[in-house]
Amino acid sequence: MQIFSDTRKLRKKAANPVVTLGNFDGLHLGHQEILRKVRERAKKLGCPSVVYTFEPHPLKVIAPEKSPPLILDPAKKAELVESFGIDYMVVARFTKEFAAKHPREFVEEELLPLGVREVWVGHDFSFGTGRAGTVEYLQALGRELGFSVRVVPAYRKGGEVVSSSRIRRLVAEGSVGKAGMLLAGLSP
Repeated sequence: MQIFSDTRKLRKKAANPVVTLGNFDGLHLGHQEILRKVRERAKKLGCPSVVYTFEPHPLKVIAPEKSPPLILDPAKKAELVESFGIDYMVVARFTKEFAAKHPREFVEEELLPLGVREVWVGHDFSFGTGRAGTVEYLQALGRELGFSVRVVPAYRKGGEVVSSSRIRRLVAEGSVGKAGMLLAGLSP
């Protein structure tokens, strides 16, 4: 897997990819499901697979006082993403300027130049200034600009949605074993 800090250099290597967008902290069972689907879909379409993520965690920039502790450091996250057979990873530098981008601007600057075929996101994905880029907005942009958007439903275990927030809460409560079960799998 090759890692890029933005999509400019990637454009020459990864034309018409299947892309997933997200923070992917923890690479929990829900994230793993998304990565498997992206890899499988890219293989079926005969195109590259791309994970587009951010560093640092967006809350560290937007609201540092609310920034959660990371479950994975960036190097370990990249290692785990690679283990799923993803071709490329973009680790965009998340700054106040980046956070201020309108969702449409993000799509036009980061995704369209790649000729993105499909974008895969989790059910609760949002992006852009003020989190204005909802899943529904991304789908509308896709229809308008010529790419499809696939939404992966919430992954549940033990009757609850698997999320990085839930994992952090379990660890804080001392339920490390339960948290580990939500991270388990890690096999492509």
